[in-house]
Amino acid sequence: MTDFRFMKQDFLVAGIDGGGTKTECAIVNSHEECLGVGVGGPSNIVYVGIKTVCESVQSACRAAAGGLGNTALSVRATGCATLPIGNPDMEAVVKSHLGGEVCYYSEGEVSLACIDVFDRVGIACVAGTGSNCFGFGEGGRRLNQGGWGFPLGDEGGGSDIALHGLRAVGKAVEQRGPATRLVDLASEFFGEEVSQSFLTRLVPQLLSARAEMAGFARMVSRAAHEGDDVARRIIESAADELSTLILSVAGKLFAPDAEFPVALHGGVFSDNYIADRVASAVREAFPLARVACPVHRPGVGAALLTLHDLRANPDYASAVASDCILSLSKDAGAG
Repeated sequence: MTDFRFMKQDFLVAGIDGGGTKTECAIVNSHEECLGVGVGGPSNIVYVGIKTVCESVQSACRAAAGGLGNTALSVRATGCATLPIGNPDMEAVVKSHLGGEVCYYSEGEVSLACIDVFDRVGIACVAGTGSNCFGFGEGGRRLNQGGWGFPLGDEGGGSDIALHGLRAVGKAVEQRGPATRLVDLASEFFGEEVSQSFLTRLVPQLLSARAEMAGFARMVSRAAHEGDDVARRIIESAADELSTLILSVAGKLFAPDAEFPVALHGGVFSDNYIADRVASAVREAFPLARVACPVHRPGVGAALLTLHDLRANPDYASAVASDCILSLSKDAGAG
């Protein structure tokens, strides 16, 4: 006899999260279990062409799907974040590897999903290669600030931290700024001694290899934790920029005594000092705010949000029932 309750859960969803440094795809079943994760290259259309976007998405999808082995379940839908909406070439790549319909989410929606918030009320600050802040108020009110891109914006993001770090390196090399451990760490990061001529050659790469340059932010964090005053001030400034961004958005959507979640999402917040400094600033202004770092990877967050929206859709129950009736018929025929 067919177990109807089990069959109601017998399908997959996928999530794809694009970014300036990497693209992640995750496949999740309707028990909310992650079955496979794959990673590809950058897919921010502002900085790379659609060909690179498609290649990155293809690599991520292929790697994620490879983890399923011979699983016969089909992907019902794929939720995409920070990818070119409606681009036929990209959608063709997704459907060729995963199948199902393609839907789109903002980076903020996925960031909230990564802390298990699916009702689209709260604040999501994203600080990876760049930075951005998304606000979701009651009654469907939405607000987005920051995200202007490098070099105009991205305050507190990896590329911004790296740029300030490299400026400090240049000043130290020319002895017009304080000595800093960042000089040695820059030599380690780039694989050659830092000099005036090296820095001159580095300038064109700040835009053409933005994601790679942003990696130097890790060296700035490392130096700060090792006690370097120059690096510490850079990290403090980045945290304060991100705090200001969050408070600006939150102040326009919520009262000081409101309860709401705040997601701190992205690689910059893996520095506990930055995350703690930002959380303290937010709680000082909004004592009841729940500040949290992700409990899910971004691809998994996008997949879980897709699953949540499928369940909330009035057509979901009838679609599941149709699947079950079809399966029951097949079982009866086989008997």
